[in-house]
Amino acid sequence: MTERSLTRGLCIIPARGGSRRFPRKNLARFRGTPLVGLAVAVAKASGVFQTVCVSSDDAEVLDVARAHGADRVLQRSPEDSAYDRQVKDICVSVVEQLSAEGNVSDLFAVLLPTSPLRTAGDVAGAYRTLLESDADCCMTVVAWDHPPQRALRISDGRRLAPFFGPEYLKPAQALETLYRHDGTALVARTQPFLHVKGFYELPIVPYRVSADRGVDVDSPRDLAWAEFLATRLAIRLRPATMADEARLLLWRNDPHTRAMSFSQDAVSSPDHHRWLERRLHDPRSRLYVAERECGREAVGVGRLDAIDDHSVEVGLTVAPEHRGQGLAHPIIEALVDQAVRGELGPSQTVVAYVRTGNEASLNAFTSASFQRDPNDLPDRIRLSRTLNRS
Repeated sequence: MTERSLTRGLCIIPARGGSRRFPRKNLARFRGTPLVGLAVAVAKASGVFQTVCVSSDDAEVLDVARAHGADRVLQRSPEDSAYDRQVKDICVSVVEQLSAEGNVSDLFAVLLPTSPLRTAGDVAGAYRTLLESDADCCMTVVAWDHPPQRALRISDGRRLAPFFGPEYLKPAQALETLYRHDGTALVARTQPFLHVKGFYELPIVPYRVSADRGVDVDSPRDLAWAEFLATRLAIRLRPATMADEARLLLWRNDPHTRAMSFSQDAVSSPDHHRWLERRLHDPRSRLYVAERECGREAVGVGRLDAIDDHSVEVGLTVAPEHRGQGLAHPIIEALVDQAVRGELGPSQTVVAYVRTGNEASLNAFTSASFQRDPNDLPDRIRLSRTLNRS
């Protein structure tokens, strides 16, 4: 990235006070925190914004935003408080007002309060994706659970017919994967946006978010679903022991795990026994079994290895039976938390190595705010994340 591209931008959090389908939605609590306050906290944690601004027509919403660290709160005009005003209209008003005050940014992002499972890594990842592209907008997206091409319509209140035509009534795997914006983040270059006063009119690059985090709360049921997913994804780490030997060997010799590892040969039971004994007694290493907080089900293994006095290496494997459930990201965050706590000393940087071609692991680390080293090695990609000890 160039020095110019590292300039931090503006974050806009539009938070209307009312909602026809879910009254006071933006003040609803998710795991104890109002949704608008949670959005502010994640925006601040991403580290990519100079100013986090909340726009609302409601004084209580603005007070909550201020209490959770918003840099600016803006009371909407009567015109912008109308129900037919869209997010793009609010962004035009906010950008123009702040620009008139001298707060000018080349880029700005929109975070909807209704995405409680977004992470700071997702926000930073979308921001960097736009910076590294020639597009004018980056939009986070989630794949539709059910192919929208197979939608049905009711004609005259009594007859069903394919909305898009019978030619789309195919097996899901035969249809193109379609996506929806999930509200996690939308990042745009300011001047192109102001020129067209919209997002979809701009060249857009996607940033894919896991379906387990791309929840857009529009009803109390959505909020309950997000609470369930948060509980399902919550991870605790416990120190591995020799009692885990058989389970760890089974995970290590899984064909997919071996294919994505730097050493792809199968490991014998005696060799694995000796390796595990050495690692458990190595003072510069920590090995953990990752478990769901709910039910204490083992879902993977993680490790920390001291590289020097300033950095540690992190690695993980998701259990084969739990792949595709969005667990890599929370396991990584749990490992980083251990590093922040000084488990292997006062390290400043966490480093990870991903085998070239392992896109799932690469995406998991980048969504957890790891930045890719531009000088990749022939068979591996190096990523790193600076620890925040505040």
